[in-house]
Amino acid sequence: PVCSLEVPDIQNAITDRYAAEDVEVWLLNTQDNEGDVWDFTEGVGLTVPSLLAAGDLYERYSRSATAEGEEPWAPYPLQVIVDQDGIIRYMAQQYDAMAVQRSIDGMLEGR
Repeated sequence: PVCSLEVPDIQNAITDRYAAEDVEVWLLNTQDNEGDVWDFTEGVGLTVPSLLAAGDLYERYSRSATAEGEEPWAPYPLQVIVDQDGIIRYMAQQYDAMAVQRSIDGMLEGR
């Protein structure tokens, strides 16, 4: 699955890169059971926290990116960057490590 490629890269390109900064990375898992998530995270050596049964949280973000009157979109995966004030600063349905890094760098520079 795509996750087996993207999730380890998120750890390397994002979590590890910003380890010395005040940046938190969380994964939201809306479909898999706890055993599958544990097996996957241990299998790839993942240390990024993964929230389980996060369907409501995920739906809130996917709905917030949808124009009024449109059906909510539910891309997998969805990347959301929220600043320290709770404002969404980046949202994309395709993982792009460089775009995520640019967004985080811009927020860190603007502190």
